[in-house]
This record gives sequence, C-alpha cells and structure tokens, in this order.
Amino acid sequence: MSRHHTDTSYYTSSSRRATTKSPSYYTTSRDHRDAAYPSSPVLATSSTSTPSSQPRYASSSVSIDPLLAFHSHASNLVTQFDVSLPPSQIIQRLNSSYDNNLSPRDRARPATSPPLPFLRLKCSLLPWPIDVDPADHSGVVTVGDVFAAIYYELRRHVTRPEWEGAPADVRERVRQSWLRRCKRQQTHRDREHESSNGLRRIDWLAKDTVFQGLSPGRSRDEWVLHLRQGEKTVKFWAGS
Repeated sequence: MSRHHTDTSYYTSSSRRATTKSPSYYTTSRDHRDAAYPSSPVLATSSTSTPSSQPRYASSSVSIDPLLAFHSHASNLVTQFDVSLPPSQIIQRLNSSYDNNLSPRDRARPATSPPLPFLRLKCSLLPWPIDVDPADHSGVVTVGDVFAAIYYELRRHVTRPEWEGAPADVRERVRQSWLRRCKRQQTHRDREHESSNGLRRIDWLAKDTVFQGLSPGRSRDEWVLHLRQGEKTVKFWAGS
C-alpha cells in the first residue's frame, strides 16, 4: 500500500473536541479530532527548487513521463488535472482539445525512465513534501501513483501545530481559501460537512489548483510540483 494512504505522522491523538459551532482548532469528527479550523498557522519551511520557465524532462539520468512533464504554457500540457478533484476526473489532450479521460494503460505507465520505486514532490506553495510510493507490488511508481498521491496528500487535515506555525499572512490566505471551498459545495449539508471538518492541505494552495507538471529537483527522485490558477472555479470534491 502506498505511503500516502498509510502515513499518519501528521495526526495527533488529542481527544479534545469543539464545543461550539464557531471556528475551532478541533473538529467534531472522531477521525479528525486534531484538525485545525481557520479561526485563529510559523510552518516549517521546505526547500524547493526555483521553478523553471522552460520544459525540463530530465533530472541527471532520470526523465519524467510526458504526461507529467512541466510546461510553462498551459497549451502545451498533455493532461488537465485540477488537484482539488479526484484523479478520475483527469482528461488527456487529443489533437487540439482535451476530450478523453486518462486511460488505465496511461495511468500504468512508469512515471520516470528508468522506473523508480519512490518519488518526492516539493511545491513552493506547500510546507509539506508529497511522497509517492507504488500502489501495487511492482516496485515502480506509475503516472497514476503520482496523480493519486497529489490528490490524497492534499486531502489531509491540517493539525493545530501546523496551523499555529504559519505566518499571519499565510493564515489569512488559507482561511479565505477554506471559506471559498466550503461555499462551493452545492448543498447546505455538504457545506456543513466541509466546514465541520476544518482545514485541509489543499487550502494552502488558494486558487492555484491546476497541475502544470513536474520539473527536476535536487536529486534523481525529487521533482518540483508546479501549479497554476485555473481559468474558472470548480466544485471541490466533497469526499473524505
């Protein structure tokens, strides 16, 4: 099973719970008792490589699959992936338009050449890395593994220490992102559900939720995740 499903180091065992409906650091959900609300984050800074303005496919002797490669111009991207939506929503460019879902065969392609058993993604917008492990026993990280890791890692709840450690300007930006995410839900029940579950890591991205590819990092298994603002606001997936 991949690391993004099993790693629970970002969660604590606190048993405190919210007692009012006003924003609190704790959710009323048993599974996310230490998730933060944006009522009131200095986060540990993670080093990231400076984004390149030109497409780069290779890191020393390792190259990235074209489906994952960074392009400075959105029109050159092969896939369209809003990271706030499940990987099943990814579509692929055919000719001049995006009109085909990413096939199982394409998802199963090795993410790199030569294939690697592990990748670490870093993004200048996030204080956390995203670790990618193979979802099966093949020992090879696939294109699908990368997309899944990005989505599920961003669905993680933000803990109280992580929230309290962020600068004031970051907290305000994240709080506004959280409010927009909750308001985008189509039903009152969904809005209440998202609000009661507190902050998620995707809230750190604000409006920059569109995948723009991966460029080489500082080592053969490290890659820089590039994101950009979408042309229109999409509904945030309300799944757990």
